[in-house]
Amino acid sequence: MVRKARITNEPLDRKVEFAGLMTADDPFEVGFDGFVIADNVDMRRQKKVTRRPGRVDTGYTAGGVIHSAYADKNIFIFQEGTELKRFISATDTPVLRSGLTAGGRLSAQRIAGRVYWSNTTENGVIDSNGNERELGVTPPVRTVGSTISGNLGAGRYLYTFTNVESDGRESGALDPTVVEVPENSGLSFTFSAGLARRFYITEENGQELYLAAEVLAGETTLVYRNRQPRTAIPCDRLLMSPLPAWTAIDWYRAVLMIAVGDNVEWSQPFDYELRDQAMNYLHFGEPVEVIASLRDGFYVGTDSGIYWYTGSNMAELDMTQVADYGSIRGTKTHVNGAVVGNGESTERIPIWSTQRGIVMGLPGGSLRNLHENKVDFPGGLQGTALYRNADRQNHYITRVLS
Repeated sequence: MVRKARITNEPLDRKVEFAGLMTADDPFEVGFDGFVIADNVDMRRQKKVTRRPGRVDTGYTAGGVIHSAYADKNIFIFQEGTELKRFISATDTPVLRSGLTAGGRLSAQRIAGRVYWSNTTENGVIDSNGNERELGVTPPVRTVGSTISGNLGAGRYLYTFTNVESDGRESGALDPTVVEVPENSGLSFTFSAGLARRFYITEENGQELYLAAEVLAGETTLVYRNRQPRTAIPCDRLLMSPLPAWTAIDWYRAVLMIAVGDNVEWSQPFDYELRDQAMNYLHFGEPVEVIASLRDGFYVGTDSGIYWYTGSNMAELDMTQVADYGSIRGTKTHVNGAVVGNGESTERIPIWSTQRGIVMGLPGGSLRNLHENKVDFPGGLQGTALYRNADRQNHYITRVLS
């Protein structure tokens, strides 16, 4: 007998909710020894449990404690003891940087082809070729000039310097030095050999600093006698510094956002290694644990709440509190929005763990708790997470530590 194929309009690639164990049922229904914890299993669409497929051991033998890692489709990095390493194979794990502080947890993200990482004490950036370097350029120490003869008019001048790396990256600038000079004067500077420098100075009795001279790498002197700065390029580096180490990271509207203690801080637009110390931050009064961005806004999860921010200008953001419970550091990842629920979005959706279960941040500030009133979720201080697609199932896997 030939069986006819069943005709159905249901798509083959079904969009499914994230499934999980039901641990918050009435104990009289499931029994006091009911099924509440499972190890090394997967949940099927029929809500049945099957053993999770095994994986082959890579055979890598660690020389120290491995406490955190980051991976995407292009790179796998981890900190082993005091070394940041890249995993290429079990026999090929080059050291990217040594001398790190042991015990920190890596927080990293790929932005514009580079991986920006921090272990809560140090930070750095890895380029597309796998080369690692420190993040940002340190400003030069303050250099005070001496008065010489020249063409400067009598009056008050402000000046400052920046350092410039060989690849063109420029440091921030210290607050300007003030000098009074007589008519027909100049300024002479002597400093230690090092990076190339840029010299900015105001016009006579002016307020705006302009690029006036450049010093090549290794040179130790500068003499400036011009009555007017030689360019009309203003100094846009005042009071800016490299980004500090962080505990969480994300990207929104051309700025890199990081969690530093009780603050969310962000870089200059399109310049992910400099921040304005006076303006680029939000203060919460309690530790920031999670930053999760989408195209139209971003979520901030603290120890006791979750907030939604939106706006085209980082200086004028609108805020709405969307939850009154805390987030768990290190548990955020992104999933393909097309495979969640009924295809919630065409963009990547952030998902992370909180003290009341796993949440998904949707566009527009709609926060969905996937497990509230279904799972007695174990809270914790920090954790780690990953998203994977295996056997046509979508898995958010997290480990939470108290």
